[in-house]
Amino acid sequence: MDFRLLGPIEVWHADGQFTLGRRAQRCLLGLLLLDTGRAVPVSRLLSLLWDDDPPDNARGVLHSHVARLRGTLDPDRSGARGFRLLRRGDGYLAETDPAAVDVHRFRERVGQARRTADPGDRTRLLREALSYWRGPLLADVATERMRDRVGLGLEELRLSALESCLEAELDCGRHRELLPELADLVRQHPVREKLIRAYMLALYRDGRRPDALAVYRSAHAHFGRELGLEPTVELRRLHERILGGDASLHPRAPEPAAPAVVRVRPPVPAQLPPDVPRFVGRAAEVARLDAVLAEAGSMAVACLSGTAGVGKTALAVHWAHQVRDRFPGGQLYVNLRGFDPGAAPVDPADALRRFLGALNTPPERIPQDLDALVGLYRSLLAGRRVLVVLDNARDAEQVRPLLPGGAGCLVVVTSRDPLAGLVAAEGAQPLTIGLLSPGEARQMLASRLGESRLAAEGDAADELIALCARLPLALAVLAARAATEPDLPLAGLVAQVRGARAELDPFAGDDRATDVRGVFSWSYRTLGTPAARLFRLLALHPGPEISTRAAAALAGLPHGRARELLAELAAAHLVAEHVPGRFGLHDLLRAYSKELAARHGAAERRAAPHRLLDHYLHTAHAAAMLINPRPDPLRLSPPVPGASPEPHVDYEDAMTWFAVERPVLQAMVPWSAETGFPAHTWRLAWTMVDFLDRRGFWDEWAKAETVALDAARRVADHAGQALCHRDLASAYTQMKVFPAAEADLRAALELFTELGDVRGQAGCYNNLGWLYGVQDRYQEALENAEQALHLVRLIDDPVEEARALNSVGQSHALLGEPEHAIHYCGEALLLFERTGDPHGQAATLDGLGLAYQKLPDLAQAASCYERAADLFRKVGERYFEADTLVRLGDVLRDAGDDPGARRVWRQALDVFEELDHPDMALVHERLAATAA
Repeated sequence: MDFRLLGPIEVWHADGQFTLGRRAQRCLLGLLLLDTGRAVPVSRLLSLLWDDDPPDNARGVLHSHVARLRGTLDPDRSGARGFRLLRRGDGYLAETDPAAVDVHRFRERVGQARRTADPGDRTRLLREALSYWRGPLLADVATERMRDRVGLGLEELRLSALESCLEAELDCGRHRELLPELADLVRQHPVREKLIRAYMLALYRDGRRPDALAVYRSAHAHFGRELGLEPTVELRRLHERILGGDASLHPRAPEPAAPAVVRVRPPVPAQLPPDVPRFVGRAAEVARLDAVLAEAGSMAVACLSGTAGVGKTALAVHWAHQVRDRFPGGQLYVNLRGFDPGAAPVDPADALRRFLGALNTPPERIPQDLDALVGLYRSLLAGRRVLVVLDNARDAEQVRPLLPGGAGCLVVVTSRDPLAGLVAAEGAQPLTIGLLSPGEARQMLASRLGESRLAAEGDAADELIALCARLPLALAVLAARAATEPDLPLAGLVAQVRGARAELDPFAGDDRATDVRGVFSWSYRTLGTPAARLFRLLALHPGPEISTRAAAALAGLPHGRARELLAELAAAHLVAEHVPGRFGLHDLLRAYSKELAARHGAAERRAAPHRLLDHYLHTAHAAAMLINPRPDPLRLSPPVPGASPEPHVDYEDAMTWFAVERPVLQAMVPWSAETGFPAHTWRLAWTMVDFLDRRGFWDEWAKAETVALDAARRVADHAGQALCHRDLASAYTQMKVFPAAEADLRAALELFTELGDVRGQAGCYNNLGWLYGVQDRYQEALENAEQALHLVRLIDDPVEEARALNSVGQSHALLGEPEHAIHYCGEALLLFERTGDPHGQAATLDGLGLAYQKLPDLAQAASCYERAADLFRKVGERYFEADTLVRLGDVLRDAGDDPGARRVWRQALDVFEELDHPDMALVHERLAATAA
């Protein structure tokens, strides 16, 4: 078991990552693991989980969280080993090896480093310790106040370890490689003198004495301006020695050749899939990859090519896990799906957006143009040592945009294509992955079946290896089946596989990967009839993975029965359970499954997609209505029998479901159109709008709406077209593609007018007001908002009326008419409160704050901004929370409360830094100005 608390909470075991449930359960687990082996009193847990204000039923809720965690992680229930959650007196205790928890590993490595004299060994220990940090402690569950209470001193220990690490690396003479990292760290922490001293020393040793002196002057000015203090004697003495050209400051030994050392900047991406259990063989290939890493003086690329099922991905992932500590900048991974028979290859632009998100780039800073995406990606990786794994690439053109530009990074590509273009043009190192040697194949079988069983029937074992063509995927499938029949002689298994192969000879070809159908068929034929049917149907799902509930809908089965059948398929290695409750097929097995499905009834191939689409559509629709309650424009027909939509408990549950299923839903939109269900296409796109908007996935939103609009046009559905035009315009507005947004809004308005849909017309005018407002065209914004208000008052729609009232009010505020703004925003707030819309309430309170600020009534403005920020925080809209806090700080400053303003701005700065948003520069300016 591997528990990760330094960043978002994650729990990994040998077979993948656990799904831990809702925020409160994850938070409880994190709090208990911070005190591994010690009982935490219930009173403290209640205080922490509810911020000193627990509800009356808090103890009962806590006990239910404990029960759910036990059901997920306790060994007697989950099969995982190495963890128990125990009751001790009036408290709970997490029992596990402290070395399994990254916080305790971090502290241990730092302690070891402090006891180590050799600077090289000290560097290695400290870099390993720092690599555990993927973000702030309990990043996805803890408030700043909770983090201060349970992790007091931990952030300071991290910075102290980083300073010690830099000093050790300077002792090793690596000043030049450290310069980019030190420059960045001094900008982030302008009052930490150890970092300033290290930066000055590195610059001086690099022959840049004027730059080193300039760093001191900047620090001296900052200390005086911000703290009213002089630098310490140590820093002043170093300045004097550099000023005098002190030769003793230079390293005593020549600088040794070493890999580039780059900045450790949490959170660090760690996207590798779980390591392959019981990995055997491939010693020569591993040695070759080690050599590529050792010889890399700049950005290096290793291309692993070979036939399907030969183990390219297993080798790449296994080796990447062995060397990941050499890449403190993190590990990026993407399956490019180059040869997946059930899905199109991943567009390089989409892969870049995923990488930029993993590198903590706010959605609004991610460009749309491919060249701009490549430029930003390479800029972010410059000076960092990152391992990039590009799995299942189609060709060189798909890979090129994903290559980093600077030194220090290593790229591992797997493909069925030799990628000769990368070898010729980019100097990639080719590595052909062939079949396992007979000895390796035998070793693989022995690791799964036991050496004694193979030794007892050596000839039969050799025949099984030959029948599998020494292909790792086929061997894994066969070994799984053999392991389930320990009493059956291996000779009997040989006879069964030979019989299956004979019947499939007409399908055999020159490709060894397709010549193993007999192995697959033999394993398939041992399945029960229901499991065999489910295996055939799984090929119809567009992927990339399927949940047990969706599989139940695909097959028209109860959820529990589908879970049993998927477990049977997983035991036969015909599907892989990547994370608990989610399953995927290797592309070779998917191709085999498609062949089987094609030979069965057409009626089943039509009915199963219909059930599946109804399952996703109705589940997504229910989640969308929870996220944003409003009049329903879809008016869905009841789901077909067997579709079994999933229920959602609350807003958080709905958002979590969308987050997990987002890649599947993105694939479902075009797939539904291709399979003859265009009405599902645009409706599915509609359900995703609020989630994609609030999480900032605007490019995905626009792409889905474009496909949806085409589907609605094909069936001449004017209502669907109008909604798609309107929602596409909203995505374009967020992306600042203003001409296209206006064109789509005008098209939507025309369609809604033809349909006589007053609510739709009002929504278009309201969105036109928003579109003009973000372009500073305030008078046009007001005119359109007023037209929206006029129309919406003709119908009974309090939510749309509240939106229109708020838009009118905000426009008045921006035009310098605060009394009108207060009137309209006040009416909007009453309606939003009546309809229970927290997002609308927060947005309206923000508008009221602006109106009172312009009046000026600073006390009322501050009150409105505080309430707005609190609501934005509760619904998880971090950017809007920080944006509102900035305005609250402005109000406090104008009221003469500089300490209060600085406190609030620092809160906003924490959020902007967490999002890596450019607005942090504006907050720094405000902080500097108030200090001056």
